[in-house]
Amino acid sequence: MATRKISDLTLLTTVSPSDTLLLLDNSDPVDTNKKSEVGSIFKAVPGGSQNQPGLAFDQKTATGLYSTTQGELGISLGDSKLLLEKQSTSLVLSCRDSADSNLDLTLQALGTGLIRFNSTIAINDSVFTVPNSSDNSKIIKFSATQLPTGTTRTFVFPDPGVEIDTIVTTSSVQTLTSKTLVSPIFTGDLSGVNLTLSGNLQVDGNTTLGSDNSDTLTVAAVSTFNANTTLNNPVTVNAATTTTADVQINQTSGTGSYRKLKFFDTSQNTNAGGQVGDLGVTTDSASRFLDLTYYDMDTDYSSTNSTYGMRVASIAYTLPDVTVNIVNGAVDSFTIANAGANISQGLTAVITGDGSDALVTPVVVNGALASITIDAGGQDYTAATITFTTTGGGLQYRTYDQALEQETKNEIIHTGNLNLISQIGAVNNLVTTGSVNFDDGTFVLDNTNDRVGIDIVPSAYKLEVGGDIYFTGSQLIGGDSSQFVLQRRLAATTMKFNKHDGTTQMLIDSDGNVGINKSPTKRFDVDGDSNVDGDFYVTETDSVNAVGGAIYAKRLKLTDINGAVQTITADTISATSRTKVIFHAYS
Repeated sequence: MATRKISDLTLLTTVSPSDTLLLLDNSDPVDTNKKSEVGSIFKAVPGGSQNQPGLAFDQKTATGLYSTTQGELGISLGDSKLLLEKQSTSLVLSCRDSADSNLDLTLQALGTGLIRFNSTIAINDSVFTVPNSSDNSKIIKFSATQLPTGTTRTFVFPDPGVEIDTIVTTSSVQTLTSKTLVSPIFTGDLSGVNLTLSGNLQVDGNTTLGSDNSDTLTVAAVSTFNANTTLNNPVTVNAATTTTADVQINQTSGTGSYRKLKFFDTSQNTNAGGQVGDLGVTTDSASRFLDLTYYDMDTDYSSTNSTYGMRVASIAYTLPDVTVNIVNGAVDSFTIANAGANISQGLTAVITGDGSDALVTPVVVNGALASITIDAGGQDYTAATITFTTTGGGLQYRTYDQALEQETKNEIIHTGNLNLISQIGAVNNLVTTGSVNFDDGTFVLDNTNDRVGIDIVPSAYKLEVGGDIYFTGSQLIGGDSSQFVLQRRLAATTMKFNKHDGTTQMLIDSDGNVGINKSPTKRFDVDGDSNVDGDFYVTETDSVNAVGGAIYAKRLKLTDINGAVQTITADTISATSRTKVIFHAYS
């Protein structure tokens, strides 16, 4: 057979085992006479399939290239295949595996090489995931569901200054560092360190600012707190603050350390920090009070020592200290070691001991225990104690020394006493409405009946006094157009008229007898000379029975117009004498 060119051969459409392909010697690629083009040897190769690729590799019948339809090219890899095909306007690269429904496709560069894409990559957000490199069960997904139609959002990553940083999410607990938030809205718990906030800040849930005494919070703009706000450390307010709800300051009783509301004068800011006053509450069970303290810096603004204060105390009294004396098994008497102070009339006392049935009543005068009335001594006591109970708060005006080590307490008002201290100045135009009771009855104003009582509750008269009256005036004026009455309060009371030294000059006893310089035994009894400048009449009460009309005297001395004196005695005038004795008044 003569030698012919392959290009001159007719198309071999059906290959049979007897057909032979000429061998070409291409061992020397440099030799141009030994080169051949595939197109000069083959016009086409079979399309094949995944299991029998049209172009297979020696000894690898299931590995090669195949195409089952126009516009498709497949790479057969045994049970798997990589398929490149045209779908609509997209060129789709997909992988398949006949032995496994799930098959990963991994693109991996060599060494430190990178896989680069020079065009925009559009990845469907429903299938785009980022698994963890060591645990594929940890997956990150992204969603564009909430974006408006036709919009594109670009997320710019800031430079954190470190190689590794954390993305902020809405639901996880995270720590933010060096963040600037413009018009943020926080819901739920928020913890922050060194926060600088500009614009409106809305906090709807519980918020804790600061965790130790060195933490500070500065609010330079108008702020609105619509929920409970807990501030564990000092709060500085440099502008007007308005609240429509309660401001709550929490503290624990018995700790000895209590929170205060402090006032500063920034224009006088020296080493004192400009503090000019504070308001604090002490809540110990034994002593509860509210203190308002003022720091007097008018002359020396280098000190933080307070000089004036006002205290509202729930316990403004001192209970008495009393020893019980037992005689023959019963309560016999008491020894008052300390009468107490500022005690109200509601003071009660209870006897406690190994006996029984002792009942006592404390007597309080001017806010102190004056005595104890034994209502029942009880029996079978060998020892006993007395316990007092009362209530009563007070308002105190207080002054302090420069070191706050000593204080002077002045009661203004408390349950047991009214004491307007001269240090607070005069009280002008004091107006009260309703009834008033000062010092448990020392001064009582009965608004209902328009009565005043001093040391007594008025019951019948406009002014009632429970004790002696002393006045420095020269007149006692009273009475109306019909009468002026001085009346005894009790039937057995003697009415006395005393001199300045307390000795009695005249008295009217309970029977109506009048005595001058003596206690009377008659209706009118005088110790000393008497002078009547006028007529002296003696009336006979009963002439039939000879009652009245008698004058009893040892002697009568009569003076005539010339001054001569004549003495009449019982010896010089007979009982049957008809001699008349006429008394004349002379000018």
